[in-house]
Amino acid sequence: MILVIGPLKLTGGGGPAILRQQGYRFAEFDDLEAGLLLEAMPDMVVSPLIGQDFDAMDVARRLAQLGYRGPYRALTAPLPRPGLVKAEVMADAPGLDFDLVVVSHEPDRPG
Repeated sequence: MILVIGPLKLTGGGGPAILRQQGYRFAEFDDLEAGLLLEAMPDMVVSPLIGQDFDAMDVARRLAQLGYRGPYRALTAPLPRPGLVKAEVMADAPGLDFDLVVVSHEPDRPG
């Protein structure tokens, strides 16, 4: 189960119900609490690096406070110094398995 924190914007295709059947659970940052982690039992938590009302540091802190020790990945556009962001989050939430996942909006080009 992958727990995705943040808003979901889908256009058709069944939306969150279909994705839940495929092993995804969606929640808002404000819903991230012990009960949700116990219910979802996520293998991984994913969020945007910067959301509308939260950022990865907020999510990492909350996960650490709740005792979550599984992988947490923040999705981001390419950054000039991703190591600094990663180090800052890891310093603030020691013991959390954190990393960045770079998501590019550029189309694949035939090679």
